[in-house]
Amino acid sequence: MIWEIDDSTHAVEGLDGRGRPRPEYAASLGLRMAPFGRRVLATSIELGILVVLQLPLLLVSLPVLLNAAASADPAAALTDAGNLGLVIACAAASSALTTAFVVLQLILHGRKGTTVGKAATGIRSVNVRTLERPGFWRGAVVRYLVLGASFLVPLVGPVLVIACSPLFDPERRGRGWADMAGATWFVDARNGLNPYDAKRMRIARKTAATDLADERSELPSLATSAVAPSSGAYIPVTRSSGGVVGAPRGEAYTAGAAPGGTDAAPVAPSAAAVDPGAPAAGAPAPGTREPVHPAAGAPGSTAAAL
Repeated sequence: MIWEIDDSTHAVEGLDGRGRPRPEYAASLGLRMAPFGRRVLATSIELGILVVLQLPLLLVSLPVLLNAAASADPAAALTDAGNLGLVIACAAASSALTTAFVVLQLILHGRKGTTVGKAATGIRSVNVRTLERPGFWRGAVVRYLVLGASFLVPLVGPVLVIACSPLFDPERRGRGWADMAGATWFVDARNGLNPYDAKRMRIARKTAATDLADERSELPSLATSAVAPSSGAYIPVTRSSGGVVGAPRGEAYTAGAAPGGTDAAPVAPSAAAVDPGAPAAGAPAPGTREPVHPAAGAPGSTAAAL
């Protein structure tokens, strides 16, 4: 039963000998890679929200600031503007809302493995090693810093880091350079297992552990051929209605001997293994006298018989 597996250990499952995650383990749990189309859609939704939050700045504040910058005296131009308070209010509102949205995105990604766009498209983010939440600092902050740094090189940086780097993933799991820096992996929660469904994830892990234990377990051999005593193999000797009784591992049996009955006879130990102080085979034990049997035809034998 899968419920009998001890779940008290905290060892990370699904890692190879070098501590790297094995993609086949995640696949055995039912986790699937998030498709690129939905990842692009999720990013487009989030960028659209950012644009909406920037509309007060773009429509009200930015034109006034551009006109002031183009004038000979920018400070005087701003002072002469009749709607200076509105310009400042719109710029502050856009900045505050954008900052709040970005912080919310980081918290949701680090703690829940999702963002606004990913929640809408059925995508979840997990730590690639533990298959749990990514974590705030590395899974969210480091990843977004790498994405932000790509915009320092206009057009080429975002295309290379966001669009092209997932195609270079040697594990073929769609992990780009930002995902590798943040140790994250995006999975499909619609068509595959949702890693944040605790009950289903626990059952999937226990099922995978049970299957792995079944593959590693080996049944004892029931072969009746001669086996070396040091091999420690199971040697059946006698059978009864209660089951099979195994011989001690220190005994060896002749080749071709039947597993039960009178044909199963142990091989006599070698002369080197016999204790020098032990009596020879067939000799009487020390301290006892062998009974004397009169020879046939000897005098007195007939009388003894009568």
